Amino acid sequence: MDASLTLLTASIATAIFSKKHKVIKTLLVLSALLLPMLYSFEVIINASYLNPPVYWFSTYALPISAIWLVIAWATVLLYTYTPIGLWNSIGVNLLLVIPGSSLTNAIANQVSIATLYKDYLAWIDLAAYFGCALLCFVIGFVLKKRKK
Repeated sequence: MDASLTLLTASIATAIFSKKHKVIKTLLVLSALLLPMLYSFEVIINASYLNPPVYWFSTYALPISAIWLVIAWATVLLYTYTPIGLWNSIGVNLLLVIPGSSLTNAIANQVSIATLYKDYLAWIDLAAYFGCALLCFVIGFVLKKRKK
């Protein structure tokens, strides 16, 4: 509980008190504190509640968190340092979510990506993310044309 409150307080304080680059600084704080928080959960839960202990941090939390932190950072840096605009950045984010979601599900279910896509639900996820990304690109294109 203390670790999650620390993460929340540090993130909110960073967002409120930063003068410039609020999103980047807040994401930096979240990135720095997320993995220690998850590891502390594993240690506390194993020490206090589980017998025998279950070690899930290195198997699940670390790789899944790394995937989503890379996607979050890629999106924020793309939006911040390129002129592609908000809607196109969201579209790129949704395209990055496709492999992120697939990898997350493969890691969580302990199956290969090929096995994951034998189920129709993975294809529905892929189509939904791709369709939303396409819609964002169209909105970005239309808004860009309107500004001219």
